[in-house]
Amino acid sequence: MSLIPTGHSMAFVSDTPLIDTVIDREYQLQATMLGYFGKDGTRNPVLRASKGEFVRITITNGENMTHDIVMEKIGVRSKVIFETG
Repeated sequence: MSLIPTGHSMAFVSDTPLIDTVIDREYQLQATMLGYFGKDGTRNPVLRASKGEFVRITITNGENMTHDIVMEKIGVRSKVIFETG
């Protein structure tokens, strides 16, 4: 899943590689019914980025539940993840 700039906001682009784009920050989260966990075990970590940075967020579903991620301030919503893994 990737976010790309579209005018004044960001738009969610699914499974579309950002060719020749340098990813400035990358986050990997595992989703469970207890929340999202970072690689270091932090529950529901704060994800930060500066204006203009390209960010990649990878979500792994840790159990057989539906999960998604929403960034309301920039109008971004991921696809819903149904399967474990």
